[in-house]
Amino acid sequence: MSSAAPQPLALRDRLIAFLESEENELNEQLTGTTSLIKSGALDSLGVFNLATWIERELNCEIDPMTFDLASEWDTVDQIVGFVSRRSDPVSDHAPARTAHYEIVPYSSAFKWRVAELQRHLWSSNPSRNRDYLEWKYERNPYLQPSLIFLALSGSEVVAMRGVLGSRWEVGSPTRSVVLPYAADLVARPDHRNTGLITSILKSPFKELRARNHRYVINLSASQMTLALSLGLGWHSAGDVRLVVRRRRAWLREHRAYRIVRHTPLLWRFATTIAPLASGLRGRPFRALDSNPAHRRRFSPVTITQAPRPEAMGDLVRRLGHDGRLRHVRDAEYFNWRFQNPLAAYRFLFHGGNQLDGYLVLEASTSDLHDRNTVTIVDWEGADDTVRAQLLDAALSGGDFVAVNCWSGTLPASSRDCLAKAGFVAPEGTERNELRRPAVLLKSVREDEAPANWAIQGAPLLDLSSWDLRALAGML
Repeated sequence: MSSAAPQPLALRDRLIAFLESEENELNEQLTGTTSLIKSGALDSLGVFNLATWIERELNCEIDPMTFDLASEWDTVDQIVGFVSRRSDPVSDHAPARTAHYEIVPYSSAFKWRVAELQRHLWSSNPSRNRDYLEWKYERNPYLQPSLIFLALSGSEVVAMRGVLGSRWEVGSPTRSVVLPYAADLVARPDHRNTGLITSILKSPFKELRARNHRYVINLSASQMTLALSLGLGWHSAGDVRLVVRRRRAWLREHRAYRIVRHTPLLWRFATTIAPLASGLRGRPFRALDSNPAHRRRFSPVTITQAPRPEAMGDLVRRLGHDGRLRHVRDAEYFNWRFQNPLAAYRFLFHGGNQLDGYLVLEASTSDLHDRNTVTIVDWEGADDTVRAQLLDAALSGGDFVAVNCWSGTLPASSRDCLAKAGFVAPEGTERNELRRPAVLLKSVREDEAPANWAIQGAPLLDLSSWDLRALAGML
């Protein structure tokens, strides 16, 4: 295929022909300004196919982590402009193709260099990133030694892909299995658009095969990681069906963040300025911690900053297991999970020494993430009344600006409870940029057909096989 820049008119015709040949949700005649991504006309697979088409046009790989996909690929006019700019051999956007990388396994000698690299993903504080690395990988109870691959350019660490351990239980009688969890894909901005991302995504599989693992899981893939992964043999089991309960203050901060994020000179301070613009201060548990009258009202419910791992694990055991794949929740897991140095927690307990129920709230403490949104990461109760009292206590006393919950595999009674409390699907849920896979999976063995992916007879690409909690995925 010629590498010459395509003529704009011919390019536009080819693009429109491609889009019209794809299955999509377009409800109107396709024009140069028809929204493709923000409107949800293209789902995740459609975005991946579009990326593949653009790469064929440019005769090179495109790293979607280097630009705002929803802004630059949302219309035919924008895509034509994007391809035309990158086809220009003197364009400042043309990716460098001369970089040489060595992909190596992690060792402690790289710890501080990884902490510096993770200023692009985890937090801007290398010391906190070091603590997070040690907690997440070195102290992980299920996969040791840790499985991290690094891309080196000379002596510099310029990219990372991590795989940590997660343990799941399935079947009746219950059996457990370790599923490696792929996470933390990051590349230094000046080393993107070089083919590095694809190379490092593939890097863990030889070692996983050597360790006799069968499948890899990811519950936290971004849209861009999802699009890349689908092209490398990953498959998604579905959507976590996020539901949210938001106040106007959250919307003010969200809008302020977007404005500041795209303002010259201010963008790097967006996570600091946006909360000030909206009147928020990144203290989501302030009301919950300082409301004694609220606590008396919900006397069966106690609120603490410390978990009760043994009592929580005992309750999960007593409530039993319906056989679906769910992450193990025992004292060992709880002890490790709630030591996350980039998160804050509050625990609501119902009952005495022997619990009747609990609800766990988590909020990020990273300056690179939303520090005002709270997520219900786990929620258990002996019956519907206990679960409702726990939820009511959290929402009434917390006065949260935004609360999220994964609802896709919860019991119908719990989904009803959330709906009565005002939880709804976020605006634009059907739009591609807001969708998230519930389970993203890949077989370690290349010769196994996706239709045959199963553990203890449970088909992995069937969402009904799973009991999903955000506790297993927010890592």
